[in-house]
Amino acid sequence: MLNSAVIFLIQRKDILLALELQIKLRKLENPKGLLDLLIVAISINRQEELLSSDEDFEDIVKVATLN
Repeated sequence: MLNSAVIFLIQRKDILLALELQIKLRKLENPKGLLDLLIVAISINRQEELLSSDEDFEDIVKVATLN
């Protein structure tokens, strides 16, 4: 159990990155859900580590440009 939580508000740059990721995934005929895309976009834009066992995230990371 986590002792503290951080809440990130969605910003325009997060929506734009989620859209960019979805475009790349659709070209591969593998679109993902909006919430998964926003979670990844927020993590990338905030330079946060994202831990998940959800296989959808693995597919999204394959098309994402990570710094």
